[in-house]
Amino acid sequence: MSVDVGLAGFFAAMAPMLAGRTAARDVEAAIGPSASGTDALGFYAELVRRNLHKILSDVFPAVRAVAHHLHGDDRAWAGLVAAYGVAHPGRGGDPNRFAAAFPGWLRGRCEFTGPWAELAVELADYEWTRVLAYHARDTDGDGVEQRLFVRQYTCDIPALARAVQQASFASPAPRPHLVAIFRHARTLQLAVFQLGAAGLAALARRQGLAVPPALAALPDAAVRAAVVSLESAGVLAQRTSSLGAPPCHDA
Repeated sequence: MSVDVGLAGFFAAMAPMLAGRTAARDVEAAIGPSASGTDALGFYAELVRRNLHKILSDVFPAVRAVAHHLHGDDRAWAGLVAAYGVAHPGRGGDPNRFAAAFPGWLRGRCEFTGPWAELAVELADYEWTRVLAYHARDTDGDGVEQRLFVRQYTCDIPALARAVQQASFASPAPRPHLVAIFRHARTLQLAVFQLGAAGLAALARRQGLAVPPALAALPDAAVRAAVVSLESAGVLAQRTSSLGAPPCHDA
């Protein structure tokens, strides 16, 4: 391969090919023939494509399952991966970060229709949030927006994510669903916790946040009990003596 174009010229020619926008012959026309051959040069683009496909498939298995269900095969999913790769080419040294913009980018895509148009976006948000929680750095305190995230979905999205990966695609009943998605404070396992009003008030008070009047009116005993439950479930770091554990599901 000729190096007369310099390093900047080399990357300027290679980057579009690796992103799937040009071919190996275009690279050779710009910087000279590849010593290993055109096909060998083009394999690098195929390698990148396969890696990007693997990253998104590993991070968003539920979204992929829905796409397969709606279209009967994986061609729609492969098209989504390719289009996303063009819109958001990978940067930096963490491959998982490539997937960061996918949930927002997915909104409005024609591959998902009917109720799945919104559900696919929520499934993607849930699956990406799990990645954030799992890979969060250990910090002092409760790790809100680091290992602990609060989400409200239009239905029980964690249950739906499990269902579609088991080939069950029944439409869930629409009902607002408030959950904590977190890495357990002690076991380090990913889990979800269904939050009620007292649990939400407990989280807010723990962070020193103002709460709406409806939550502020809750009895102190109910909020204190919620703190104990949240600590027992590993949602919050242990500060009080906890007895028993509330419903907490492996995610």
